[in-house]
Amino acid sequence: MSKNLAKNADAIVIASGWQPNIAQAEFSALVNPSNTSQFIHERVLLCDQDSATKIAQRSALISETLYPANHSAYSD
Repeated sequence: MSKNLAKNADAIVIASGWQPNIAQAEFSALVNPSNTSQFIHERVLLCDQDSATKIAQRSALISETLYPANHSAYSD
């Protein structure tokens, strides 16, 4: 994951459901392509606040939106 993106992300969006590829497709359709966003897990998206708000309003698979996008470093 890009450390720069993680530090600049406004929100973390978490999807529910048993098909993570459907959640990724839905989130990708709702996020403005000019905004920087990144999947950090099959169901977890780092994005700007506008994209997170749009996803929260329109997504069928939204589980949780976290503001601000605090994070901690980890390793495998």
